[in-house]
Amino acid sequence: MRHFHDLVMDCNLTDFASTGALFTWWNKREEDPIGKKLDRALVNAAWLRDFPQSTSRFEAGGISDHARCVVHLSGPSNAGRKPFRFFNFLTDHSEFLPVVKRIWDSMS
Repeated sequence: MRHFHDLVMDCNLTDFASTGALFTWWNKREEDPIGKKLDRALVNAAWLRDFPQSTSRFEAGGISDHARCVVHLSGPSNAGRKPFRFFNFLTDHSEFLPVVKRIWDSMS
């Protein structure tokens, strides 16, 4: 462990923030289960500079007793983002057109 610690220090590595599974290792016992955060993703300043939108996620499951770490270089996807919706009933409000005109005029 001392050699690994020295390597981490020499390379200026730091924990890469992650989401997902709280524990990355578990003993898979039905009785007396044990879970620990053993696995980490390590990055340096160059990584953070070159991939500022990158994220990491530990995912539980699979055949190993360790969680797999998935690194996305472009940041979180917008899959969960909801599309813009416009409700037509707003146009019936008496102040709708005056507000739109005022905003339009302020932009031109």
